[in-house]
Amino acid sequence: MPQVMYKYPLTPLNEASVTVLTLPSCALPRTAAMQNGQLCLWMQVDPDSAPLERAFAVFGTGHPLPVDATYIATVPDGPFVRHIFEVPGSSSRPPERTL
Repeated sequence: MPQVMYKYPLTPLNEASVTVLTLPSCALPRTAAMQNGQLCLWMQVDPDSAPLERAFAVFGTGHPLPVDATYIATVPDGPFVRHIFEVPGSSSRPPERTL
């Protein structure tokens, strides 16, 4: 099947919150933004790929980051700025391309 773009909400916006998503194994992060008050991550995927759990964490500016986290995107949110990282903890793997 051809690749498509899927949207994945990240919850919640609390500092150091982790969202575990079941994604097609070849999913690549492409962009992130606030949409109607919800932090979302858009991924390029092949829907027919085997599923894989990956974990994503959201951190505020100036907050400590895990040393083993992989940067994905930065999203302004009014007076705040959110930074999305992929973190180990499931069968996650680093993305092939970050924003």
